[in-house]
Amino acid sequence: MIEVIFLVLVLFALIAIFWFITYKEDKTSLISLFEEKIVDDKQKLMIAERKFMQGKIRREVFEPLSGDMEREMIEKELEIFRIKQEKTISVEDKLNQLVEKMSRPTNYKKLKLAKLLKELEMIRREMSFLESKLLKREIKQNVFEFLTRKREMELIDKENQIVKIVKS
Repeated sequence: MIEVIFLVLVLFALIAIFWFITYKEDKTSLISLFEEKIVDDKQKLMIAERKFMQGKIRREVFEPLSGDMEREMIEKELEIFRIKQEKTISVEDKLNQLVEKMSRPTNYKKLKLAKLLKELEMIRREMSFLESKLLKREIKQNVFEFLTRKREMELIDKENQIVKIVKS
C-alpha cells in the first residue's frame, strides 16, 4: 500500500515538472513568435516605404497603411512586454485596502479584485511603455493616441468593475 502511494506521489511530481517545463517553453515560444511577426511587419513596412519613394504608392494610401502597420507592430511589442512583465506585478497593498472597504469579502471577490488590479497595473505599465516610445520618437503621434485611447477605455472598464465588486 505504501509503495502505491509513493508511486502516485512520484507520478504527480513528474507531471508537475513536465507541466512547468512546457509552460516555460510556451512563453518563450510565444515571445519568439511575436518577435518573428514584428520582423515580418518591419520588412513589409520597408517594402511599402520603398514603393512610396519610387512613386508606386500615393501619399493618401501610404500614410494610413504605414500607420496601421506600425500600430500592429506596437501591439505585438506590447504583448511581448505584457508576457515579460506578468510576474513582476504586485498588488497586495491595494488589494488589502479594497478588501477592508468591502462589506462582505468572499474568496471569489478577492480573487476577482486581485485579477482586475493586476490587469490595471499592466495597462498602466503599457501606457508608460507607449509614452516612452513616443518620447524617443519610435512611434508616430497618431499611433500613440490610438493605442492610448484604447488602453484608457480598458482602464475605465476595469476600474468600473472594481467599483461594482467593492460596492456589492
